[in-house]
Amino acid sequence: MPVKSVRTHMVDFGEMDHVTDALDTAVACGDVLCRAAVIKHGAAWWPVEDRADDSAAGHWCSGSSGIGSFLIRLWRQTLAAPLLELAEHAAVAVHRDRWAYSPVICHGLAGNCDFLLDMAAATGEERYRRWAQDLADCIAVRTALRNGYSVPPGDDFRRVDTGYHTGLAGVLSVQLRLRYGGPRMWTVDPVDLSSPAVVAC
Repeated sequence: MPVKSVRTHMVDFGEMDHVTDALDTAVACGDVLCRAAVIKHGAAWWPVEDRADDSAAGHWCSGSSGIGSFLIRLWRQTLAAPLLELAEHAAVAVHRDRWAYSPVICHGLAGNCDFLLDMAAATGEERYRRWAQDLADCIAVRTALRNGYSVPPGDDFRRVDTGYHTGLAGVLSVQLRLRYGGPRMWTVDPVDLSSPAVVAC
């Protein structure tokens, strides 16, 4: 299975610890992702399946941010040190390349900020919250005034988009989480990622 497909379809399996087969599958996927990782100067990258060259991305949808989000949740369930180490390298990647991305969730800074907040919650390390704030600052400098409001552009950097994955709604959700805390949207995470997950049957 291509790396992108593994990350996309297995991101929540690490939370389903009451389903043995699901957790076993998640562990197997984690092993695939560990073996596919490319470490460059302390940052973890993964090849993108639909690109002809060797380029890699730091996005939530197809790169270090999304894969790191899966790995840190799988680490919570297994406490396997290599998973944490690789998630830490993924965090380095998204922080280091913060000026390269648009403000949005799917391909950009908001999704990467969510991942860094996951890292802060799971590890208790304040540096990840500081890194998340660095990404929020990058979003702020990309905003423009519209009818008296400061709004970020969408994924294309040209138009204002109100959608969740590609526009304002997703950026706002991350800004609220950064200020007030709480779990990541659309996940089964507890408020405190450092605590065991509780999944309703």
